[in-house]
Amino acid sequence: MTFGQLNILAQAAASEGGENTFFGGIAESWNEGGWPMYPIAIVFVIGLAITVERAIVLFATASINKDGFIRGLKKHIYAGDLDKAINYVAGQKLTPLTSVVKSGLMNVPKGQEEVQAALDEASLRETPRIEARTGYLAMLGNAAMLIGLFGTVHGLIGSF
Repeated sequence: MTFGQLNILAQAAASEGGENTFFGGIAESWNEGGWPMYPIAIVFVIGLAITVERAIVLFATASINKDGFIRGLKKHIYAGDLDKAINYVAGQKLTPLTSVVKSGLMNVPKGQEEVQAALDEASLRETPRIEARTGYLAMLGNAAMLIGLFGTVHGLIGSF
């Protein structure tokens, strides 16, 4: 659906007395907003795309059954078999959790300080992958607000 079609639908909803409904109110606001509504809509679509992509990554791609993973890991650790624990983690789906745990387990023979350093390093390596593109959301929110402010100033100038 193009923005022109969206504008036609908004005008049709507003002309049919649709301002009493939710979508009618949106249509009326869209018509009153004028052309600055288009950049705001573009910013909204980009922000929505980033949000959906991050939700897919976090809840589908990077998810793992944590209880089952920990249960299986504890079984090998309590048995004292570090190699089987590392192989168990390596055999799991590649997620940030498994990467961090594997880094820690591989450094167990080197001592507690090395394990902590490995866990910190792996966490620092995985964090940017988890938080990718989330910084753009704040920027897009600020951009939409400034575009709205510009539209307000434009409307005030047009009223004189």
